[in-house]
Amino acid sequence: MAKKTGYEEVALLLNEIRSSQIEIGKKVDALESTLDKREHIDKMVADNYALLHGNGKPSFAATRDKVEGWDRKFTALSLLVVGNIAVSIIVKVYSP
Repeated sequence: MAKKTGYEEVALLLNEIRSSQIEIGKKVDALESTLDKREHIDKMVADNYALLHGNGKPSFAATRDKVEGWDRKFTALSLLVVGNIAVSIIVKVYSP
């Protein structure tokens, strides 16, 4: 095997560096492609977050909490009073 000159060694090293750069470039392209595929998922997550937590307007969570608050106001005692009033009205309507 013949001894390589300094120029040949440098050329081999440069070729190795170039092939490494090409491989790294392919990996970066694959990562960018993956990120592009995820972009619509990230947008959907951000949209859903805005729906749940609001964006300056009443949000789903605020509306949900308000409606649940209404449900809590209808306790058994209030339902008993409303039921009693309804039965009294029905009795007066149908009584002779």
